[in-house]
Amino acid sequence: MSSAAKAIANRVNATHSTGPVDTSRTRFNGLAHGLTSKQTVIPGEDQNEYDTFASSMRKDLSPASATETFLVDRVIAAAWRLKRFTRMETAFFSNRIDAHLTGNPESNPDAALANLFTDPAEMSRMRLFLRYQNSVQKEYDTAIRELLKAKEERADEEYDATMVEALTQLEESEGPQSTIGFASQPLPVAASVVASAAASAAGAANSARYTGV
Repeated sequence: MSSAAKAIANRVNATHSTGPVDTSRTRFNGLAHGLTSKQTVIPGEDQNEYDTFASSMRKDLSPASATETFLVDRVIAAAWRLKRFTRMETAFFSNRIDAHLTGNPESNPDAALANLFTDPAEMSRMRLFLRYQNSVQKEYDTAIRELLKAKEERADEEYDATMVEALTQLEESEGPQSTIGFASQPLPVAASVVASAAASAAGAANSARYTGV
């Protein structure tokens, strides 16, 4: 790239920069396995309901690459398990309250519920239940975080590609008079055209980062 094009690139990049950029690629460590609906939908759940839920989530999250599709599938699986915990929580509390009332007929549901937080055996059951629930929540949060990172990386790559194309066109036409498509323009005007293209690319990149998430 010529010195003039480099100068334009540096000036535009300075306006685009928002601080240090993490150039590491998306990593998948910390994500649990189990992507397919057959692994996610368990007996007693409705496959059609899952398919509708997955389709709606996929539309909202709008994956635009194979990596993003992979991560969206992770998000959907974890979100479905979190929905399952809403039902499980109701069943869990009902089961433990009924067990307490069966053994203590003189008690009442409020006292039975309080017993879950005071009786050592019940507290152990609660910890196990909550540990499992927290692990699913962590899986969901990690998948969402990795999806956002993948979207940001794609947006940055699209911005870089737009800049390279604009600067290449400028370099090809560079001279005492620079022609940018429609008329001969002095180099400073050409530079402003590239800057405008960069601003448009930056806007598109920001949109790509947050679309659907």
